[in-house]
Amino acid sequence: YGQGSVGGTIRFISNAPNLENIEGNLGISIHNTRNGGWSEEIMGVVNLPVVEDVLAFRVAGTYKDRSGWIDQPSAGRNDINDNELPHLRVKGLWQASDNLSASLMAIHHQNTMGHDSLVLDNVFGFTAVDSVYQSAVDPTVNNKIVDDYDVYNLTLKYDFGFAELTSASSYFEFEKLRRELSAFNFFAGVPDPFEFSIRDAEEGAKAFTQEIRLTATNDNSPLDWTVGIFFNDGETTEDIVGAIEFATGGVLLASVPGPILQTGSSKSIAYFGELSYQFTDRLTLGVGTRHFEDERDIVNTSFGVTTTEDVEFDNLSSRLFLSYAISSEINLFASVSEGFRSGGFNPATAPVSSYDPESLISYEIGLK
Repeated sequence: YGQGSVGGTIRFISNAPNLENIEGNLGISIHNTRNGGWSEEIMGVVNLPVVEDVLAFRVAGTYKDRSGWIDQPSAGRNDINDNELPHLRVKGLWQASDNLSASLMAIHHQNTMGHDSLVLDNVFGFTAVDSVYQSAVDPTVNNKIVDDYDVYNLTLKYDFGFAELTSASSYFEFEKLRRELSAFNFFAGVPDPFEFSIRDAEEGAKAFTQEIRLTATNDNSPLDWTVGIFFNDGETTEDIVGAIEFATGGVLLASVPGPILQTGSSKSIAYFGELSYQFTDRLTLGVGTRHFEDERDIVNTSFGVTTTEDVEFDNLSSRLFLSYAISSEINLFASVSEGFRSGGFNPATAPVSSYDPESLISYEIGLK
């Protein structure tokens, strides 16, 4: 029942801090790329208990410096698709009491790379030796991609004995800059391609989410249940800062100055619950449901014209599942579940255009 989940959700869970032991590891790799250069990568993890069994921190870091292999002779540049990436994750765990714990996580990701989209090699009349990049409209324009994000999370847990209460608060911020985005369109019978170029484009997003859930923890009871509420408040920005240019045969046809700005927001809330009962040592049957409401709006300013649109979505999706333990090592399972994802708005266009939500019914049967 995750936000925007239709066919399922994959969770990536990093290790929690160890409250007892100092531990860590370090890895270094070096390699060489044909027609490029040397690349290095350093990865390290350290776990530090500050107060034994009470407070600990775990820090994981990665630094990558990767050589490119694509050249741009028209601009006098080599290996333009290089990549430099520092990534840092810090997690803290405070076991305040036997019943109360608090965990904090912060992630900083900063990725800077050269262009990675177009390689012309003996295609459509462009003949290149090895890998060569050509920028549309103006072949001498440099290119660059910056892709950064930060994630913060605070999770509080309290064990009542019969159930565990969890509060998970998260904040996410994303920024992406793409300098020089090129496209070549080829038409039958036309010798020269129609060239399209956006000089500077910026994207951004930020979101706050809050989930509160109560989950049964009595292992001696055949009844298992979870109830909760989820809230999301997010904003997006798409901004074409530089000029949009069109050319063919080396002749500039038009240059449209920026900016084209599109901002959007989404506020959603969901109520969910799941109940399962173990009828025998082998057979378990369960049902779950989720009610979801989402309000979205967008403001688009293109070529001096501002348009707005807002949409609302609501959905009730449910799930029925069972499992049967044929033996201690073999389990048969089956489920029927509904999925839903809100619609939204297309990338910066004038006028604004939206698309419908998607939904499905999934039938699954399997053997583990």
